[in-house]
Amino acid sequence: MITFINLHASTNLDQFMTNRYLTIFLLFVFITQPMYSQEKTDKLYNTNKENVAVSGYDVVAYFIEEEPIEGDHSISSEYQGVIYWFANEENKAKFNQSPDQYKPQYGGWCAYAMGKKGDKVTINPKAYSIEDGKLYLFYKKGATDTLKRWQKNTAELKSQANSEWSQLVGSSSNLEH
Repeated sequence: MITFINLHASTNLDQFMTNRYLTIFLLFVFITQPMYSQEKTDKLYNTNKENVAVSGYDVVAYFIEEEPIEGDHSISSEYQGVIYWFANEENKAKFNQSPDQYKPQYGGWCAYAMGKKGDKVTINPKAYSIEDGKLYLFYKKGATDTLKRWQKNTAELKSQANSEWSQLVGSSSNLEH
């Protein structure tokens, strides 16, 4: 009988310690991981080292194909100092005719982060939304999906993002492309 009680007590203790360590580990992970990757930068537009927008994805394809498609570096166009890649010559021609129609909102930064705090946060080109004929890009990595957060409060976040972006563009003389 004593052995049974000790075994039972030991099992409860082991379970308690396992749960305790798991809880501590999870707290550590959530505390040390930022909600999204914030990038402090003087750049107005979200581009890579080669000054290419949207990680090289074709911005016209979001509208025409209704999905993100990687562009070809040999089919490119420059607008406002930013380079855009396209999947084909037709998409490049459409962009050149009306670049403001296709370029992403908020300089290609995460729309949610711009609306929430005015932050310039990198994006996942596969996380996007087209609303009122405009392309919005979002941060998505692991369990963090800012597109879903955006969709819960689009009107308020969009209004705030528009205001924040206007302020950034207004002070763009101090910013790099």
